[in-house]
Amino acid sequence: MYAWPAMEGAYSRYWALVRDRLRQADVAAPDALSFYKDESSPWLRDDLVLGQTCGMPYRHHLHNRVQLVGTPDYGVPDCRPGYYRSVFVTRCTDSTADVSAFADSRFVCNHRGSQSGCAAPLVFAEDNGFTFSQLYESGNHRSSARMVAGGAADITCIDAVSWQFMVRHDGFASDLQIIAETAATPGLPYITALSNDRQLLFDAVKTGIGELRKDDRHALGLRSIVYIPPEDYLAVRDP
Repeated sequence: MYAWPAMEGAYSRYWALVRDRLRQADVAAPDALSFYKDESSPWLRDDLVLGQTCGMPYRHHLHNRVQLVGTPDYGVPDCRPGYYRSVFVTRCTDSTADVSAFADSRFVCNHRGSQSGCAAPLVFAEDNGFTFSQLYESGNHRSSARMVAGGAADITCIDAVSWQFMVRHDGFASDLQIIAETAATPGLPYITALSNDRQLLFDAVKTGIGELRKDDRHALGLRSIVYIPPEDYLAVRDP
């Protein structure tokens, strides 16, 4: 889910560590990672070894059709391990830090089925007594941020991990600022098909993260993997 081009090599080495552990346990792990433009494509495949999904689709239609392996911890400040939050982002030239002032402005989200980009900011708006009257979809967080930076939209909400990578890799991020944050929720979980051994996969990922080179761990932002129970995901409020 966090696949910046500059991180491709680090992801390949990360997967190789996990893959080799799985193969030692006679799991037919694929040689390389697959990246899907249609993010839902692999989630319900019977041969899914390991994938990453978003909290909103997990609680809406995946939780009883896949197994939750664990949640990677990206060390988001002021969040419990494995948790994250979203940040409201506007252009640096905008002087207000009041999100409600953008109620009638052009709000762009990555996808209406996204926890971080849509559900979290809409719940924030409800809790603060307003709604976003103009809601657009961009397809992904980077496109949302680029639209705001370029003036095609006025405000967006981006998960804190994606924002960290944008600041590191995308020049347009320097034209943007954070004006508020949402409440924290469980992060993007790793999942597997129902027929697989969840604990074996968890252990392989934990070992793989531990064996990562220091520069690769930094590039991917990974700290560890934790287990957040499915009921914690299902308890997250919908707007």
